[in-house]
Amino acid sequence: MGKTLVRRFRDGRELRAQITETETYFGSDDLASHASKPGNSQVARNMEAENL
Repeated sequence: MGKTLVRRFRDGRELRAQITETETYFGSDDLASHASKPGNSQVARNMEAENL
């Protein structure tokens, strides 16, 4: 919590984000997890963000 993540791009740009909250689940079998719901837009958005 409170740590800042930094991604440096080849063109010199930096992307910074601070961790402000976390959640933990047992995986896609955990019904409280967004990953347990097929076609969930939140999961798709998170997967897309990883490809920055």
